[in-house]
Amino acid sequence: MSTITEEYRKLNEQLHENPEYGSRNAHRWVKIIQDLTWELETFSVLDYGCGKGNLSKELSKMPVKNYDPAIPEFSAEPNPEDIVICTDVMEHVEPECLDDVIEDLKRVTNIVLVVNIALRPAKKTLADGRNAHLIIEDIEWWMAKFLKVFVLKFIQGENCKDVTMILYMRVVH
Repeated sequence: MSTITEEYRKLNEQLHENPEYGSRNAHRWVKIIQDLTWELETFSVLDYGCGKGNLSKELSKMPVKNYDPAIPEFSAEPNPEDIVICTDVMEHVEPECLDDVIEDLKRVTNIVLVVNIALRPAKKTLADGRNAHLIIEDIEWWMAKFLKVFVLKFIQGENCKDVTMILYMRVVH
């Protein structure tokens, strides 16, 4: 299983050297995570693709675990948690690694996955000239990918710019 190539990890590490990159939207997810922790009676949270770890800073009273392969201090393989949040990550995944990333999300999600995916090109480009969003697909395409593994609880599309899905693990009998 390969969730990221070494070459691409280095390109992402370079992007994250910019203090503005990946540091603006953590506040959008605070209420959702707080509501889920209350509903599920757990503080077991993993921010998968955490960037600079801003969500854990916003939720400073919760022990949010951070994982991001492009950030050395957050690059250790994560353990499963009850709630996994993965925002502004999937569109950055290398297409050949996408199925492995979804399998890894399945591995680390005990109960619920919150995923937000941009459906449009990024404003940023990688050092090699590619758009930072490597996968640009519509809501239906992403749903088909995730519903092979998860059960949809909630979906919200925002003017076809992005999609937010709250997904539960499939119960296997």
